[in-house]
Amino acid sequence: MAKPLLTAPSAPAVILPVFAEYQFHTVAREFVCAEHQHVNHEVICSDVGTYRCQLNRVSLALPPRHLLLIKPGDLHADVSRPGDRFFAIQFRLQRQAYPEESIPLLIEQIAPAQQVLNAEGLTLWPLLRQMEEEMRVADETSAMVQDALLREFFWRTVRAIPRELISPLFQQSSSAQHWLRSLNQLFCAHRHHHLTLTEMAEAMQVSERTLTSRCRELLNDSPSRAFMRYKMEHAMSLLTQSTMTVKEISYTLGFANPYHFSRAFKMHFGVPPSKYRD
Repeated sequence: MAKPLLTAPSAPAVILPVFAEYQFHTVAREFVCAEHQHVNHEVICSDVGTYRCQLNRVSLALPPRHLLLIKPGDLHADVSRPGDRFFAIQFRLQRQAYPEESIPLLIEQIAPAQQVLNAEGLTLWPLLRQMEEEMRVADETSAMVQDALLREFFWRTVRAIPRELISPLFQQSSSAQHWLRSLNQLFCAHRHHHLTLTEMAEAMQVSERTLTSRCRELLNDSPSRAFMRYKMEHAMSLLTQSTMTVKEISYTLGFANPYHFSRAFKMHFGVPPSKYRD
């Protein structure tokens, strides 16, 4: 069976924030949310007024343009007063290859005060405003736009968190994701010709041994086979989505002749490329 396309979305280390709920609160009357234990991650964004709460039984007060990062297992209670306005976004983190496994964003031993982030200089509020507007639009594409905005909000928030407060597992997965994206960009830039192991290693700024080890670890393949897999997946796209001939695709992907291309394609997919043009 052919292996999956080498792209960031299908790579085993990819981190996906899976959003459970997001709400925009403008408080009309005072209310108290009793202490409860969080199952998901949550980001609370103080917009107007002062957001007051207890996190793991420590009292906190967030002025406008501050975020509270709540992790699964935290004890949380809050008090809202008339005129206060805040955003609340709940999500869990998973690696796409392991959807049943939730990974932590923050380290376990973190003080509640360290879970408050000053977002004054961050470009998060325009994203929140756009999300709110998309909720009002509610057309056939608004859900997808909201999801894209939420993911951008998440990664911009992660960028602002001090590195020492981010869990090692998250850092490891994020680093692997960045590395795979760089490798994918290398393959994309050189899909029209051949790349040697030495050339790949030099472009990735690692030794040949490190490149081979990382590819084995993250892709369960050698660098050369991973590059060939990328080419075959690109060939399939061209066969099904363009009018290029097999011969044209062969030369576009840097093969010496169509015979070599057809043989490689059949080894990967089990059928020759001509089958897609019958």
